[in-house]
Amino acid sequence: MKFIDLKKEMMKLKRTDKDKANTLMMLIDTIEKMAKDKNPKNPKPDLFIVDGLKRYIKQVEDAIKNGMEEAKEELKFLKKFGKDILPKQFDSVQLKHIIVEYLNDNPNAKMGQVMGYLKKTFGEKVNMKEASNILKDLV
Repeated sequence: MKFIDLKKEMMKLKRTDKDKANTLMMLIDTIEKMAKDKNPKNPKPDLFIVDGLKRYIKQVEDAIKNGMEEAKEELKFLKKFGKDILPKQFDSVQLKHIIVEYLNDNPNAKMGQVMGYLKKTFGEKVNMKEASNILKDLV
């Protein structure tokens, strides 16, 4: 998805669902701020859609943790909306298989080495918290 498409989606939602439109407006604002912080003279918001979405989801999750129950619907919408934007992550079975395979090839590997390998090799496809939990169960 391009940044302009995100803006178009927000404009479309303004006519039908103001709450969702406001959520997208906040997401757009987050993305624009990230782009300006990175390159103030020539911001390129298209490069920050995934990171902006992740950051905004984290902000909404934090708001919920701090007692803002009404943000639950916003989070549900963001996750559904972002499903096609965010990179697909390995499920726990796939992740465990990758970790076991790495450990078989590198029997003396420490947790930090395994985590580094996962991050470097697979990046966004790995939920690092889940990988850490799987590793703790295996070692």
